[in-house]
Parts: sequence; structure tokens; C-alpha cells
Amino acid sequence: MSIYRAKAISGAIAACVDAFRENYAAIMDGTFPRSLVEASRLGEEFQAIRQVARTEIFNAARKTELEVYGRNVVYRILDGLLPLFNELRAVEWDCTRLSAYHAQLVRALRLPVAHVTNAYDALHALTDFVSGMTDRYAVKVADMIGRR
Repeated sequence: MSIYRAKAISGAIAACVDAFRENYAAIMDGTFPRSLVEASRLGEEFQAIRQVARTEIFNAARKTELEVYGRNVVYRILDGLLPLFNELRAVEWDCTRLSAYHAQLVRALRLPVAHVTNAYDALHALTDFVSGMTDRYAVKVADMIGRR
């Protein structure tokens, strides 16, 4: 099965590379209106795969359960970190003035907030931190700081 999977992926990549080459000028000048997948010679096959995935895979109970669980993990992380970022703003972005708990949280999670000097940087640091988590680490952090 893994050999067939590898061949399918290889064929899909080759089709997208060809579509990129064929549409290079339009892509570079910003006028290419669709995805490489749609424009490839395998566009119809990709659409059929998308349809099967939509009806058979992404609606599966286990998949839906994992999506709901994952979303709640992210919510718990954000809810747990928001007070820290609010305090950071309140102390004018000076990490040395954080409360003991929030300073401890920064150390425990190795939060990259030392360079944060404004709200934009704070949101960027928070986004980078959360988006870089593995699933297992996200669950660990949510359990550590999240509110249930």
C-alpha cells in the first residue's frame, strides 16, 4: 500500500510542477486564478479525491471528534495565555515586571516574549508559539495552563 501511496504522491507532484511551468508567467504577474492542483493534468482526479474526502473521511465520527477536541485544546491554551499577554501589555512590555506566576509560565513554556515591545509583536509571538506546537505538546500545555 505504501508503494502505491508513494507513486500517487510522486505523480501528483509531477502534475503540479508541470502546471507551474505551464502557467509560470501568469503566476508571477499575479493573474493566475486557481490552484496548481486544479490546473494540473490531474485536476479531475484531484476533484474526485476531494469529494471522497469530504463525504467519507472528513465526516467520519472519529475525525470530527478529534477536530472538536483539538479546537478545545487550542482554546484552552489561548485562554490560559491571554492573561499573561494582557499583563505584559499592562507592564509596558517589560518582561522583568511580570507577576511571579506569569514569569514562571514564560520560563516553563519557553515563551518567546523577550523581544515583544507592542501588541503586534505579542500577537506574532503567540501565533508562532501555538502554531509551532505538536499535537502532543499542545495537549500537555493545555492540561498545564488551561481552564476547564
